Amino acid sequence: MNKLISKIAGLALGLFMAVGVGAAIGANNKNAVKVNAESTTVTVDGSASGITTTDGTQSITVNSIDFGGTFKQYSSTALWFTSESGFIYNKTDLGNIISIEIAYKSGGSAAAKQYLSLGASAISTYQSGTPQITTSTGGTTGTFNSSLVDTLNTGKGFFNISVSNKNLQCTSIKITYESSNSNPEVDDWELTTGSLSVTTQPTDTTYYSDDDDSDIDLTGAVIKANYWSASDNETTKQVDVTNNVTSTLDLENEAINLSYTEDGKTQTGTISITVEEGTRPLIGQISSFTSANGYVVNGKIGYSTSQGGGTTSPRVNEGAITL
Repeated sequence: MNKLISKIAGLALGLFMAVGVGAAIGANNKNAVKVNAESTTVTVDGSASGITTTDGTQSITVNSIDFGGTFKQYSSTALWFTSESGFIYNKTDLGNIISIEIAYKSGGSAAAKQYLSLGASAISTYQSGTPQITTSTGGTTGTFNSSLVDTLNTGKGFFNISVSNKNLQCTSIKITYESSNSNPEVDDWELTTGSLSVTTQPTDTTYYSDDDDSDIDLTGAVIKANYWSASDNETTKQVDVTNNVTSTLDLENEAINLSYTEDGKTQTGTISITVEEGTRPLIGQISSFTSANGYVVNGKIGYSTSQGGGTTSPRVNEGAITL
């Protein structure tokens, strides 16, 4: 009898523990997923590809992630941001930004202020607002932590840090994020049968009735292809393929037609444009002049601009050249 009672008690205790532990895991599962989610870091410094030592507009790439803004390379590997105009932002979607850490350079001002903005698309201009970080003492770090990020725009993949009060010198900016464009457990990505996604429009969308495919300019555009997992087509991602798309001009339908092919599969898309009558003005550097060809602007031969045998009184023929 005692053995039976002990056995029943042991089973009851085991069941209680199993239920209790199961309940605890279930109650904390949501938080556990967030804490244990896969994250990635990218660090930007003065050694980034494309950076220059001139304080002005920059376009740089780190680990295939594109950044822009107004700043310069400083002291070989550091970054310099001028107060009231300096800023940095990302052009490539990072999915879900978790935190951003800035390492301040020794010898720089301790009073540079930094204002963080987050959004669902690239924030490509200087931002004004109440700075969340108000010091920049050399040899220390300032962090836009996860609590702050959550209060701004949780789940957003684009940031902008703008500097005020004093010039900022920093040795690095480290961004921690959970990318919506990757899944470490999936290695069988395939191009879907869907369409290309134009997430950012090109800077210039005005074309002329005499234009052809050679006049297409996709500067500023971000074009992404859509993928899914071959084993689970509900798992998806997007990849920037801007530099690999084929583009053709469709003046009749006022569009640029896009296509991207991989492993025998093709995705297509369009960019809407406006079409004006006439010839595209040739505005740019005059590189040469001959009596036979006239002025050469932007590498294209224009019409003769001589008058009365001279070359000092230019005129414009048929709108071919704008001087």
